[in-house]
Amino acid sequence: MTNPTLPPDPDQMQSAVLLVLLDLHPTPVTRGELRTRLGVPDDAPFVDHDPIDVAIDELASYGLLHQHDGWLLATQPTIHTARLLG
Repeated sequence: MTNPTLPPDPDQMQSAVLLVLLDLHPTPVTRGELRTRLGVPDDAPFVDHDPIDVAIDELASYGLLHQHDGWLLATQPTIHTARLLG
């Protein structure tokens, strides 16, 4: 089962996640808050390989976001790059 409001392309999903984190910076968010911001209803069923979780894990592996104690936050290089491209 997929959510039709979420971008189907993994790169688009990563971009959507980063845009939310940058928009809310410097406020960290939880995965649940991020899902809400991306339009996923609270009662949405769990799916294997959730595209938001995959995007978060990929972005963290590239050093573009921090995960700490359940909180998500864009890294300083991500914020600086966004300013330069802004």
